[in-house]
Amino acid sequence: MEPSIFIAAVAAFAAAAYGDLRWRVIPNALALAVAGLGLVRMASVGDPVAAGWTVAAGGAVLAVGFVLFA
Repeated sequence: MEPSIFIAAVAAFAAAAYGDLRWRVIPNALALAVAGLGLVRMASVGDPVAAGWTVAAGGAVLAVGFVLFA
């Protein structure tokens, strides 16, 4: 993994954890930043099959979460 992507992800997760512990709120901007870093990482790897499986697994987890929430 690119060190710069890793460092940015650690910083975003640390900021999200701090906000969650301090105010019980994770800003949407941090969630979007983590999602964007994931997309950048998938693009930098250069394996479209692995990226497709990653997106499919994320969609499956999201669908299961919707069902359980309902």
